[in-house]
Amino acid sequence: MQIGATTKIYGVLGQNISYSLSPLLHNACFQHFGMDAVYLAFSSQEERAENLLEALDTLQICGVNLTIPYKTKIIPTLKDLDPYAKKIQSINTLKRTEQGWKGYSTDGYGFLAGLSNMSLSLQETDFHCIGAGGAATAVAHALLEKNIKSLSLSNRNSDPLEHLFEQLKQNYPHAKIQIQAPKKGAVLVNCTPVGKDSVSFSAPKEWVEDAKAVIDLLYFPLASPLLRFAQSLGKPTQNGLPMLFHQARLSFEIWHQILPPIEVMEESIQHKL
Repeated sequence: MQIGATTKIYGVLGQNISYSLSPLLHNACFQHFGMDAVYLAFSSQEERAENLLEALDTLQICGVNLTIPYKTKIIPTLKDLDPYAKKIQSINTLKRTEQGWKGYSTDGYGFLAGLSNMSLSLQETDFHCIGAGGAATAVAHALLEKNIKSLSLSNRNSDPLEHLFEQLKQNYPHAKIQIQAPKKGAVLVNCTPVGKDSVSFSAPKEWVEDAKAVIDLLYFPLASPLLRFAQSLGKPTQNGLPMLFHQARLSFEIWHQILPPIEVMEESIQHKL
């Protein structure tokens, strides 16, 4: 790939993102389509969130993906939100337009697309989400849009958990949503970074023992402590790679009006894994 003065710049923006596979995915797609563009990783600090858009404009960045902690924090600074992103108040994709920056959420779509690998009947399944940040918000909304049997929530910090609960109840008044431990036989979904250190557990082991299946949105490590324990019990498991691929594909389509082959993305990270 030859980078020059006309090369369009995209990237992923967050804290401590040296682990991110997104540059590999998107640059492989640029190469596949013969596009004069590059995708980079931008690390920033949370306390400077209000200055990020100005910095992106100055550098003529065309689009970015957002990760922790910006999926909700950057929303007040935006000119425009996609209707679904406005509803869930969480974004992971920014596109620079003539009117200013517009925010989108592709996480929920990515989660549901990846979930198809597990052959679950969603309307007959209880789910439990661990976490109350941007990823948990997107996952919870996506699940409730599909009329799942019930959703329970937990988080170490009660304030964001209560906020998420109230938001969900307002948007889905007839859904069964509770703040409580998971029901026996629920699908457990870790939406937090706990476990990234390959040591920490994001849920009590008894929750895993009672779970129907376990999903961890982490993909580094490929098998978090939560997933390794679930696998030792013979539980169906899934890491965050399927969600990563599918949310990236939709982000790419938002920016370029073309949906890249998932095979290109999968092949791009094989040497990294």
